[in-house]
Amino acid sequence: MTPFRAFASYSLVVILLVMAFTERSLLETYAGVEPADQPIAPTTSAPTATPAPVSPPISNGPATGSPGPTGPRGPRGPSGPPGQPGQDGSNGDPGTDGQPGQNGVQGVPGIQGERGLPGLHGLQGPPGETGEQGPEGPRGVRGIQGPKGEPGEPGEVGPPGPTCPPGFTGAQVSVHQREPVDRNLIIFACVLDGQ
Repeated sequence: MTPFRAFASYSLVVILLVMAFTERSLLETYAGVEPADQPIAPTTSAPTATPAPVSPPISNGPATGSPGPTGPRGPRGPSGPPGQPGQDGSNGDPGTDGQPGQNGVQGVPGIQGERGLPGLHGLQGPPGETGEQGPEGPRGVRGIQGPKGEPGEPGEVGPPGPTCPPGFTGAQVSVHQREPVDRNLIIFACVLDGQ
């Protein structure tokens, strides 16, 4: 038996009992009988007594009395058997989805694929570190002489130089040196007078 049928049967029995007690109380109230004085018998309700017909009085015999009052109604019979089970209820709403299951075991690695096409050339890398200095190369060709520089400031007065012989005078002379370095030099020399 489903829960719905059980509940329907139980409700029907309760309703029948309530109706039985209500009707019994009404009958006892109108009949003037206490509830304890009326036992419940397993029989059906007794038929209602009808008054007997009154015969006309006979002058020769004693007079007949009037019929007595109607007796009380008999007790209510027992409740009937439970009714038929009710129909099955409709199906409820579908339940919510369950939680996702755990991940399965990792499968076996597949077969190695074919070799792909060669990729494009990558970008040019940064310059490498500077190598060690090589041996000194041969001397190059002599360059063109540059412009004459500005004259420098006069130097400190040096110690008195040697005395020139007669006919010569000491003077600063500009000479050009080629070896070991090609440059102009200013020297102090005895210059012949009159030049």
